[in-house]
Amino acid sequence: MGKIPNNKKKLNLIKPIVIAITVVFVLWIWNYVTLFFLKNEERGTFGDMFGSVNAIFSGLAFAGIIITIYIQSHELKLQRKELKLTRKEAKRTRNEFSLQNDTMKLQQFENTFFQMLSLFHDNTEKIYSTDNRFKGKTIFKELLNNLDRNINIAFKARFNSSPNKALYDEYLDFYHEEQDKTSVEDFIVLFNIIVDIFEDNLSVYFTNLQNILKLIDKSEIVDKPYYISVIVSQFIKSEIKTIFYYTISNKKESEFRVLVEKYGLLESVKITDIFNVNIYEEYKPKSNSKLLIL
Repeated sequence: MGKIPNNKKKLNLIKPIVIAITVVFVLWIWNYVTLFFLKNEERGTFGDMFGSVNAIFSGLAFAGIIITIYIQSHELKLQRKELKLTRKEAKRTRNEFSLQNDTMKLQQFENTFFQMLSLFHDNTEKIYSTDNRFKGKTIFKELLNNLDRNINIAFKARFNSSPNKALYDEYLDFYHEEQDKTSVEDFIVLFNIIVDIFEDNLSVYFTNLQNILKLIDKSEIVDKPYYISVIVSQFIKSEIKTIFYYTISNKKESEFRVLVEKYGLLESVKITDIFNVNIYEEYKPKSNSKLLIL
């Protein structure tokens, strides 16, 4: 806390007070000595001469009272000033403590976050397909390829059994028409058939991802979009596309979907990456802030 500078005015009052006391004391001594040597009839006359001296004494006494009041007032001002400085120092100390506390919380969060992210990556590298031909993140591309094959098989079966088959120049025209009118519900049925094949591996993957999102959501950190961006920056294209389809296949009130949409985890996905417009519009992010590009 800053020191309060000494006030010279306070020190300057000591000298006049000492002088005044000395003068009063000298006058009283002189008066006593003089009266001692005078006759009785002369003492009354001499005493009358000191009426003015008595007035001076009274004035000095009154002045002493005024000086005392002034000194006390000055002391109160100094005390108020010191109290004000004390409050400022206390406020600064509280601010420093709050900053240190926030820094400690951020460090604790980041330690947990990056440990969980590292574990998430390690577990992702350990997932594999049923036939062991695909491992790690390559499994997402294989999953999407299987999805495309199943959709193609379903569309071809419809094409071959369609009474209007002759209206199409080729199967590809029929495919695009079926693709555009495929509902979200029909697509999810096809997607879940494929996911069931990889369920043992993907369940751990999505559980880990959900836990990381929960950590961010429950934390008191301010810059949450930054940490979401750290997660997104690790995704490959087939991986984030799989996450998109998995998200919309969950119920809207499911914790995983709520967290993904709340933090706009899939904002980087474009409409051209998704099977059709209906499915793309099923995803409704609630985050108004854009993710950072790392």
